[in-house]
Amino acid sequence: MLCNQVQETILQAISKAYENGPTQFMVGDVKQSIYKFRLANPNIFIRKYNAWTKATNFDIKEKNVCVDLSQNFRSRENIVNAINDIFTQVMSPKLGGITYDEDAKLKVGNLYNHVEIDQNLISDKVEMHLIQTNFVEQEAQEANEISEYISSHLEAEMVATIISEILKGEGNPKKIFDTDLKDYREVQPRDIVILLRAKTSAAYFEEALVKRDIEAYADTDTSFLEANEIKFMINLLQIIDNPLQDIPLLAILRSPIVGASLDDLVYIKNVAPKKHFYICLQKYLHENSYSEEGSIVSLRRFYNLLCSFRTLNTTITLEDLISRLYTESGYYRYVGMLKDGKKRQANLRLLKIHATKYEERVETGLFNFLQYIKKVDKVGDKFEQAKVSLGENVVRILTIHKSKGLEFPIVFISETQKIFNTRDLYSNILLHSELGIGVKYLEDNFRYETLPFSAIKQAIKHENLSEEMRILYVALTRAREKLFITGSVSSYVSLLQKWFKYGNRNEEKILQIGLKTNSTELNWIGNSIVSLKNVKNIVYNDNANFVFNGNSTWRIKVWNENEVQLKQSEEKLNNNLKELLNQDYTIDYSGNKDKIYDRLGFLYKYNDVINLLTATNVSRLKEIKQGHMNFEQIKPEPKFMKKNININGAAKGTLIHEVFERVDYLKCQSRGELQNEINKLINSNKLSPEVKSIINYSHLEAFAQSAIITRMRNATVSFKEKSFVYLLDAQTIDQKYNDEKVVLSGAIDACFIEDESIVLIDYKTDYINKQILEKEIDRIKNIYQFQLDLYGKALSDILDLPIKEKFIYLYSINKWVKME
Repeated sequence: MLCNQVQETILQAISKAYENGPTQFMVGDVKQSIYKFRLANPNIFIRKYNAWTKATNFDIKEKNVCVDLSQNFRSRENIVNAINDIFTQVMSPKLGGITYDEDAKLKVGNLYNHVEIDQNLISDKVEMHLIQTNFVEQEAQEANEISEYISSHLEAEMVATIISEILKGEGNPKKIFDTDLKDYREVQPRDIVILLRAKTSAAYFEEALVKRDIEAYADTDTSFLEANEIKFMINLLQIIDNPLQDIPLLAILRSPIVGASLDDLVYIKNVAPKKHFYICLQKYLHENSYSEEGSIVSLRRFYNLLCSFRTLNTTITLEDLISRLYTESGYYRYVGMLKDGKKRQANLRLLKIHATKYEERVETGLFNFLQYIKKVDKVGDKFEQAKVSLGENVVRILTIHKSKGLEFPIVFISETQKIFNTRDLYSNILLHSELGIGVKYLEDNFRYETLPFSAIKQAIKHENLSEEMRILYVALTRAREKLFITGSVSSYVSLLQKWFKYGNRNEEKILQIGLKTNSTELNWIGNSIVSLKNVKNIVYNDNANFVFNGNSTWRIKVWNENEVQLKQSEEKLNNNLKELLNQDYTIDYSGNKDKIYDRLGFLYKYNDVINLLTATNVSRLKEIKQGHMNFEQIKPEPKFMKKNININGAAKGTLIHEVFERVDYLKCQSRGELQNEINKLINSNKLSPEVKSIINYSHLEAFAQSAIITRMRNATVSFKEKSFVYLLDAQTIDQKYNDEKVVLSGAIDACFIEDESIVLIDYKTDYINKQILEKEIDRIKNIYQFQLDLYGKALSDILDLPIKEKFIYLYSINKWVKME
């Protein structure tokens, strides 16, 4: 009897009848057991694998013998090595199911060197591409959704750019080995696949590829309601019914009909970060009422269209509303010009038919129709959507589960930064096949976790993480010739710090706590990479981030938003260059005389605030407030013009402030620790060597061990060198300014949250005359009270917490001063 996939519970139950009968050959790979949701139980395999005798040669009469078939006849050597690099570090009996030892490791079985070819034309490395989004994070759920939406789009654009370069022969690889031809050939779209953990973002990747004239097929079980043109119209109808829906509004703004860039969305959101995006859009357009910039004109045109249709919605039928939307928005004509345009237009006509039938048979009104669409979508869409054949020459976008059992020459594993889904842990009742049932205890309308519930919750969490690790293994082993790993991050430096926190080059395995708390595919891979023996150094820049010793299998690149958008702009410029050159730019100036006189004679209504700075810092605001603002900027004297390069008082202050900024005084407390930390920073060129000659280690040690820093060390949340931008009422400077605003920028030296209040800290290096200490402290308070008041107000508004205390640390005399 042959029993395939021995970890499957059902097959195991069937095969029990043959346990004492004919010989069984059971085939399975616990590393690829990824169907827990179908009740697949990898423990069946693991128990047999651990109990049975391992052998390479055996007699068929022997019983309970385990044979490891570890040769990989699919992937190139660099891919096999990369997979082994990762799973040697992360997979263990505790997480993943088995020890990834020499028996479990993949061995290269597919040799590509039987056909000669220039090695520069074929795959040489496994590549990781990360895009740094630089999106201003907000605590509000709407802002997080917007951030995730923008990140997914940026990553999709990055991946599409890489694929475009490969298909043009500009990327790597330029050629792949065709198993049918038994020879190398150029890369075609059908050779490429993008693998995602879930299908929610597949449409973004498909859209990014189609924009570059690359045929793409997203295997998302796309139904009628999930077709791009139908989703667009549903989104548009949703915001006509209620514009305070951020995700539908963002989708429309990013569509070709409006054409807002990602930068535009960020600018709009930052107008009022805590408000709905529609409110932000209204304020943004109001602030730019007279702007004729292209993007603002497009946004204004869309806003006017939206307002007119919101009014029409109350006066005409749903059928007429949709018909007018098709014509007046131009969307019906637009989709007709796309690939599969006739099919797309047919879908739009079908949507109007469904709306008409609904209004005739059930209820009238846009709101009721949208509720009906939601219900249909929730229970499973009954409207079928045509699919593209998998045999077509297209780039395919699949879920990892759908890719199991398949192989592809070039594989992109994308959105690896996404946190694993843990929704099944938040039920009030948990079930486990071995531990039984766990129920929360209910008392006074509150539910509490019981001991059995907590035990089952931890077991399920552990099993889910093991499943995610096996899913990652399946994804990585789909690639034959080239493997790309992609993701998006808000801060690459912070990501590296996480990786090095748990990655350990002196141990064979990464700490389990790191794998469980850093639970994303990207972090698991990153922890493994920084743990490799041949990682030499880390360089913080946008391109060559890792330096490897020897012949590494890895290449890593970090992209930024501008780089992706620049490549998009270049493509648009190339496509539209002829059209721009052939346009008639002749301007008719007749009839403009009166307009010119009107503009020349225009008297600005708010002339009294012309000299008010719109963006400034605390020092300049203070000078304005005191009435002696000097607008002349004195440029510093270049080094080569200075006769004596001595460190003056101001330069010393700057250097000392850099010490406080760079040194981790929450971690380093003793004089020895502080000296070692400063030496490391000097050696890594993060501090100037002159620091050694001016720093007072006694004062620095006393500062690090002071009661206030101890409080900061014990606080749940603390910040150092936190930059901020804050919209300040101009009345703070002068009461004559009524409703004007000034953008205040600054950097807070340190602060921490204690008892749900903020404690603010500022370092000062001013000279203090100890002979008149009390007067000097009063002088310091007078100088800096205004600054700390503004910083406190800004910080309190930003964090939505009250200010508890404000302190200044006087470095020159090692003294803390409490401010009002």
